[in-house]
Amino acid sequence: MAVTLGANGLLEANLIIPQSTTFACAIEHTDKEGNPIDHSGYTAYMRVIDKAKTEHDIGDVITFDGTDVLIEIPSETTEQFAIGNGKYDVMLEDPSGRVVRLLYGGVTVVDTYALDD
Repeated sequence: MAVTLGANGLLEANLIIPQSTTFACAIEHTDKEGNPIDHSGYTAYMRVIDKAKTEHDIGDVITFDGTDVLIEIPSETTEQFAIGNGKYDVMLEDPSGRVVRLLYGGVTVVDTYALDD
């Protein structure tokens, strides 16, 4: 009998990001019992690989607020993402050097249209 150990990450979530807009979300990070995790001393980074297979390392978009991991990607960054389907992940490193993949999944970058007169 085969047994699977490990996981792709703690949470799989697909993102939709309109190109050239600010994308923001908050993820509550707790342990198995639902207790809040203290993020003091943690570092984090996010990587987006867009449809053109361009890798965007954007760690400076992640901050911590209590148990929440806050992600805010500015419009200047999302305008660089190629329109179409790609993938992303968010990694957290605790002060002891332990790294976890908090969040991962697909990212769909969609075009935005302005009403031009």
